[in-house]
Formats: sequence, C-alpha cells, structure tokens
Amino acid sequence: MTTLPTELPTPVKLGARALAAVVAAHFVVDLYAGYTAPLLRHFHEAFNLSRAQTAALTLPSSLVIVFQPLLGLVSDRMRTRTFVVGGLVLGTVGYGLALPLAGLAGVASGYAIALLAIWVGAVGLAAYHPQGAALSGRAPSRRWGGAVAVFTFTGSLGYGLGILVPPLFFPGHIPWITALTALGLAALFAQRAVPRLRPEGETLRLPRPGQILGQLFDQVRPCFGALLVFWLLVVLRAATLMSFQQFTSIYYGEVHKVTPLGGAALVSGFFLVQALAGLASPRAAARMGSRAVLVLSFLGGGATLAAALGAAHGGYLAVSYILLILGGAAMGWSIPLNIAAGQKLLPGSAALGSGIMIGFGWGTGGLLTPLAGKVADSFGSTEAGLLFAALLAIPAALLALLVPRGGLGNARPA
Repeated sequence: MTTLPTELPTPVKLGARALAAVVAAHFVVDLYAGYTAPLLRHFHEAFNLSRAQTAALTLPSSLVIVFQPLLGLVSDRMRTRTFVVGGLVLGTVGYGLALPLAGLAGVASGYAIALLAIWVGAVGLAAYHPQGAALSGRAPSRRWGGAVAVFTFTGSLGYGLGILVPPLFFPGHIPWITALTALGLAALFAQRAVPRLRPEGETLRLPRPGQILGQLFDQVRPCFGALLVFWLLVVLRAATLMSFQQFTSIYYGEVHKVTPLGGAALVSGFFLVQALAGLASPRAAARMGSRAVLVLSFLGGGATLAAALGAAHGGYLAVSYILLILGGAAMGWSIPLNIAAGQKLLPGSAALGSGIMIGFGWGTGGLLTPLAGKVADSFGSTEAGLLFAALLAIPAALLALLVPRGGLGNARPA
C-alpha cells in the first residue's frame, strides 16, 4: 500500500526572492480580505441589519478557516504549491471581486452574493495561510519567529490598507476593483520564484482522510497541553480584535457621526499598528521571555481598548482614537509568538502548526464575534459589545501565565 510521507525529508529553505514572493502573496490576499470591515458597515446601514446579523455575515469565513490545520497538514504531505496558488486565486475572486460587487446589488441579492463571496474568499485564505506561513518559517532568521514576524507584518499591512479601499471607490468608482484585482495576478505570477516542494520525479499523491486525521492526532498528542494554551490565547485575541474590526466604524458612525472613510481609517490604523508592533515581538521575547510579552500584551491591550471606549463615551474623540491605536498595538505585539510557537511545537509539519494558530485559532475566535453583536443588541449599544470584547483580554492574560517563563526554548515535543 502506498503511504504518504510523514514529514518533508529535507525542509525547503527559502532565499530572499522566494520569501519576497510568499510575503507579496500574503499582502495581496489579506488586502482583499480587508475589504470586509468597511463593507460590513455598508451592509449594516444599506440593508438595515442588526448588529448580530452584521456579525453573522462573517460566520462563513470563520467556519471555513477553522479547518486550516487539516489543510496545512494536507499541504505538507502533498508537497505542492497548489495551496498557495489556489488560495491566492480564490481570495482574489471572492474577497477582491465578488464582495465589492455585492455591495452594489439590492438587499436580497446583495446579502446572498456577500455570503457566497465570503465563503469563496475564506476557502482561499484557509488554503493559503498554513503553507505560506510554513514557507516563511523556513527562511533564514537570526531570532525565533523573525521571518514569521515579517510574514505577519505584510499580511497585516495588506489588511490595513485593504480597509481603506472600499470607501475610496464605493459605490461609484468601480474601476478600482479591476485595477486592484490585477495585483492578484501579479502576485500569482511571482509564485514562480517559490522552489518545488517535492523532490524531482516524485508524483503528486492525494492523501486519504483517514491518514490525515491519524497523522493529525499523532503529531498533536505529544504537545497537546502546550498547544492548547497557545491556541486559546489566539482564540481570545481574535475574538477581541475581530469584534473591534467589525464594529469600530459602526460605533463611531452611530454615536459620533464619523464618516465611512473616517471609520475605515480608524480600523486601518488599528490593524497597521498591530503589524508594526508584531515586528518587535521576537526581540522582546528574547529579552523578557514569551510569557511576559504575552501577559503584558493582553493586559495592556484590553485596558487601553476599554479606556478608548470610555474616552469616546465622554466625548474626548481625539483621545479615544489615540487609545484605540495604542490598544491595537499592544494586542498585536504578541501575535507572531503564537504562530512561531505552533511551528516549534510541531516541527514535522510547520504548515499544521501555522494552521492551528492562524486558522483554527482565528476562525474559532471569529465564531465568538456574534456574541459581541448580541451583547450590543441586548443593551442597544455597540459600545457595550465592544467593551465585552475588550474584557476578554483578562482571561487571556491569566491563561498566558501558564506559558513557561522562558518560552519554549529549545524544547521539542516528546
């Protein structure tokens, strides 16, 4: 019986050109995904949706992305660039093209098109991210997670800039859609620089579901406890950040009459500063330890986001904007540490480790965002939903205390 290899015999090393192609694709695919936040505000206002209904639009994305670990394991075993290329194509079609067009349709058809577009785009993101992150983890780096921090930075940069795109072209400047879709084609062409993942002459073999699930349990079982802690940290962080992503523009628009472009700029800055802060996490972890960085990240981020809401409630909008950005920076500071931890705990399948942290963790966190919408609807206040999301940082900080003081060090799963 033909069996699939359990790990890559010689992990592929990425040079500068190949790494540039990988991070360029990450920038583009997350650029398109960034369209979601400002378009959610449009759907909320134009389709007269409740806050919970608005948040529910993103459920297809979260449900699909939850399965990233399995896609990561399959991509490692098949040793093909199809997941990077196919993910980029589906992300371009779903988020980059169909989702903006949904905003131009009527209420009934627009909502249905938006759901379908998010499904397609989410499948693309779920396919791309595990293998993209795994490839970046094979690039030379002097510090643990350094190349992964660059990968994370480019994705967050793309997402942050993508948030600004719909208010610029919507609804009357459709040529923007076509022009920016061309970026996806350019990134797709650039993937030719990524080296082959299979040895010359080895045939492409599709793994059986039983094999994949068996290998998943075999690899996760020895490090389950540590993996669970880091995964739960990702879930709680994602629930907070994604709730603020979805409702910040709506909140400032409802209460303080901030324009859609102004709201998009706030959310964009919120995510861009996460990207910049994440670049500093490998150095900070080397000096302070991963546990200290994680605890400070959650406590500082949650408290600052709550303070931003308090300042806005009191009418101090400029102070609120500054605190919102600082809160995003604090929460984003530790993001690369979770991804690097997943890869370190599962060295035989870097894409699986990345998939657990990026996909399964963020997808599960995304499933919690309708709770923030429900809280907001129950109190008749978007501010209440956002405060609920900010307070999730408290259990996250307590959970981070379970991380070893020196991080994972040189440990490997038993």
